[in-house]
Amino acid sequence: LAEFHDGTFTEGPFNLTPAIAEGRVFAIGMSGWLYAFDAKTGKPLWEVRLAGRGNLWSATVVALPGVVVAPQGNTWAGFDPATGKCLWKSSLRFTHATLAVWRHKGADYLVSGTGGRLIWSKSPESVVCLNAKTGEQLWKSDLPGKLSMLNSRGRGLGPGGITIHDDHMVIQLAETDAKAESRSGRRDAMEESVHGYRLTLEGAKHLWRIPMTGREGSHTKPIVHGKYLFTGGLEVVDLNTGKITSKTKGDQPGNGGYMQAIEDVGYVRPDGTHGK
Repeated sequence: LAEFHDGTFTEGPFNLTPAIAEGRVFAIGMSGWLYAFDAKTGKPLWEVRLAGRGNLWSATVVALPGVVVAPQGNTWAGFDPATGKCLWKSSLRFTHATLAVWRHKGADYLVSGTGGRLIWSKSPESVVCLNAKTGEQLWKSDLPGKLSMLNSRGRGLGPGGITIHDDHMVIQLAETDAKAESRSGRRDAMEESVHGYRLTLEGAKHLWRIPMTGREGSHTKPIVHGKYLFTGGLEVVDLNTGKITSKTKGDQPGNGGYMQAIEDVGYVRPDGTHGK
């Protein structure tokens, strides 16, 4: 499809990764349409015009049984996978980052921040959990720290930096001083950290915190073997306790870079913007 690309310096959308569920492929084009195709034949099934323009379409589609979730203007919406009919529209602030999926006891939930860049106006961020099929809010949990936002260190408006595996959630935070009066003062006071949580139907229980002072921030954290975390500081962390079990030296992700874990190998893209 000629509409898809990976450039991040352009005015238009980016990060347009397709998704697949129940025999259908779903993708967002650069002109702002959500498309559905038959996964075996590639036959077009339906297309829906999304609200907004440009970077407001820069998020990966989330495809789940019974619902497809995509950006809709400045928020998120759920669509019928068979027809493209809009099933629900959330009040969550739009983000370029992909919504995290939490599957618990056979049901699918969506986890997102409420708007990371709001800290510049001294507004703290929270983590919100939605029912994927209805869009209804299940819970809302405050973030730890003086004044915090979810941070992905990727291009876009944020928030990002959420990884979920089973009932564990790992997030990266940028914490700043709530008493700082100016935006530059809040930026100078900013510290980064990685946090582990256990998810329940009542909310997110905080388990541990690892400071990231002096290290490059990373993108969403890959989970290795469901028990360990590979961080942007090139550390292996026990997912339950937050204990760092090993460290190594090497290139770290920055400037929109990211990480990926496949079996026992961790991959790092140091620069996600300049094509290196």
